Amino acid sequence: MSIFPKKARRGDRVTIHHAMLAQKVKEFVFPYVRLGVKDPAGDWTPLFEGHLMKMPKVSPTVSEPGASGNLRRSLPIHVLAGYLSTGSKRQQLTEILEGIPDAVHRYFVYEVPADARPGRYEVISELYVNGRKRLSGTRDEDFFFVEELTVNSVESHGDGWRVRVTNLSQEPVQVALAAYGQDDFQMRIHTIPGDVETSLAYDQAETFLVWSEGRVVQPLFDRSEPLCLRNQRYTVFRDKEDADAVFIMDAETEDGFRLEGRARSLMLAADGKTTRSRLRTGETEEIYDELVANGLIVEIDVDDFVPVLQSKG
Repeated sequence: MSIFPKKARRGDRVTIHHAMLAQKVKEFVFPYVRLGVKDPAGDWTPLFEGHLMKMPKVSPTVSEPGASGNLRRSLPIHVLAGYLSTGSKRQQLTEILEGIPDAVHRYFVYEVPADARPGRYEVISELYVNGRKRLSGTRDEDFFFVEELTVNSVESHGDGWRVRVTNLSQEPVQVALAAYGQDDFQMRIHTIPGDVETSLAYDQAETFLVWSEGRVVQPLFDRSEPLCLRNQRYTVFRDKEDADAVFIMDAETEDGFRLEGRARSLMLAADGKTTRSRLRTGETEEIYDELVANGLIVEIDVDDFVPVLQSKG
């Protein structure tokens, strides 16, 4: 079994890949399968309970010229990656991978409730044949986490800042403090213990709290104005013979622009790290508004990075 994502949030969908391997069931039978999710409180949510048809591993007869000797099965590469990333023993993992081509693959979806209890969720698979119960070969890895953090405050501290974060789960949560410096990108990894409030220090004003496998990017700075970015659908290039200008080209429409002076400076400065107030000043207001109106500079609302913003400060 493989599970994606391994770290989810309330309201997310978790996809569970279930493979019925040929060597597990050798007879032409209808094994009874029971699949479900057990939350941190021990409550059970069934995903499937019933009989599934399973054919034995045999060499099929090909009735048409050019036909394949097996039913074509598609298996996403991330499923294989999921198996390879587990801590299963080498022999057990080898058996799983060898059985995948002849297995029957099914996919189930678990909807994480909006009020789900944060913590570890176990996915349990049971297969019954002739009164005998078989468990998943990857049962030690069949789990995922529901993570939730609350940013309680952001305060200046000495030469930098401190953010106070509460982990609402009893399980530890890994986070990163990420920021763009003048010339580089900085990231510091922290682990927040379960069910505690932690204070994290950082020294760049425009820093993001990143968690849930990078899907939540939570700004820790003033969100009242957007970030400015050169429209990524356009190509920006310079001509050695016309060094005082930049050229903008739309590959789809072949429309082009030549910018010089303050328009050139604004276009180059819109790097996605700079806020509007730094570019749109009294001297550049009219030019800036024209660049935005023509779609050359786009304004990004940083609140859009967080599905459900819980921070304050």
